[in-house]
Amino acid sequence: GAVLAILILLLFLRDTSTAVDEDYRTRTLLQHSSEVLVLLNADLSEQYHHDAFTGRHGPVTLPVGRTHLSCLATSDRQRFIESVRLLEPGRRAKLRYRLRVNGSGWRWVQANVTNRLDDPGTRALVVNYRDVTAEQLGRAEIKRRQAELRKTGESLQLRMERLRNLHRVAQIAASDNISLDVILKRVLQEVAPEDSADSRVFIASNEQLTLVADSYREAFPAGSPADHETRRLAVRALDQCKTLTFSAAIDSDVPEIQQLGYQLGFAIPFRKSGTRGVTVALLRFPPEDVTEMRNYTETITGFFTS
Repeated sequence: GAVLAILILLLFLRDTSTAVDEDYRTRTLLQHSSEVLVLLNADLSEQYHHDAFTGRHGPVTLPVGRTHLSCLATSDRQRFIESVRLLEPGRRAKLRYRLRVNGSGWRWVQANVTNRLDDPGTRALVVNYRDVTAEQLGRAEIKRRQAELRKTGESLQLRMERLRNLHRVAQIAASDNISLDVILKRVLQEVAPEDSADSRVFIASNEQLTLVADSYREAFPAGSPADHETRRLAVRALDQCKTLTFSAAIDSDVPEIQQLGYQLGFAIPFRKSGTRGVTVALLRFPPEDVTEMRNYTETITGFFTS
């Protein structure tokens, strides 16, 4: 009996020592870990949270009284819940989301969530995460610069195409033995394909505006309401000595122009060799950049009126 008691005592002491060693080793590893360990129950409530999270920005911990789930950004929380609930036993999901932490505001974290609910030794959803805010901001900056480069490349391509158009416009404007109407129509075909634009050119003479070129005379019969509307726009631009931009959807004084399907227009005054006039350009499709289109139209008008 005494021998049995001694054996049991030794066994107890050995097991206890091993357990103490394992516990000490676990705590030591956690204290030197750069990741956070969170254990969640099946209902996503917390059962354990090791928050000795040390990163480049110093200690990072959750606000007092808040759980891991409650500190997630609202837009990320539902995605986290859905991903975890679909996670099969023993499987792992990699998630990236924003987390509110003490002293640092919102931080981006990279988390590995493992379903260990069926493991008798764990009985939890294991969440390991680390701070990846700097990496996330770097990614966002790269994407922003890539978008700027794409936009710059598209703008340069557009500008090159427009320069080629202007060269063709200059050649057309130098043509002989064809009417101004035909020249204007051919110019518009070069710079505004698929009949997306029309134009009328007026010359000021004896305080009157005389129509000298029209790319679509059938739509603007002399004396018609549409003819009067474009003339009124030309007079205003000539009197104010500046380009006028008008929108058929906003300006209520151009109903006939709107009825013809034009959505945007420019009235551009010009002066060449003592001759004054106005070019009215009408667009059926509004451009993305109205200011750039106005400048482009003014350049084309300069080529044509020369």
